[in-house]
Amino acid sequence: MKKILVLLLLSMAAHLSGQELKIGDEHLNGIVFYLYKGEDGKQHGLIVSTKEAQLQWQNPVSLVNASSTVDGPDNYKLMTNSPAKDWIISNFGTEWYLPTLNELSLIWVARFTLNETLEKGNHTLLSEDGYYWSSRERGERFAYFFNFEDGDPYAYSKTVYYSVRPVRAF
Repeated sequence: MKKILVLLLLSMAAHLSGQELKIGDEHLNGIVFYLYKGEDGKQHGLIVSTKEAQLQWQNPVSLVNASSTVDGPDNYKLMTNSPAKDWIISNFGTEWYLPTLNELSLIWVARFTLNETLEKGNHTLLSEDGYYWSSRERGERFAYFFNFEDGDPYAYSKTVYYSVRPVRAF
């Protein structure tokens, strides 16, 4: 009996020390919305912040060539004259960035689970019908946003105030 108890305790300790994250878990001051196993065998993923703000993508507008559909950090580095970027840096630091359309789509798919966690922590919920800026621009005057009402991306003037909800990798 004593041997079984010791094995059970060791098993529990091993499980807790290597506990896997899941979608909706709080982690590194954000909420997990995407997970994968890296080549190093470890769990990696993306988190979305618990805060958001209504900001412009850019003002005054200019072409910055932030055109990647999959590389949010690269697009983000190219952004200039950006109230959205300035707010992210001053409130979250340099590891956070404006998400890609693909990342916003993943957040949209997981929004109900994410909102449960956000509500439990008394954080700002993801909007059911809001517009969230992505890091991708469409020419000099427009940037893409993700519509949380219908789950589709659109482009509109960079000077309009839409929601900004940063993400980061871990």
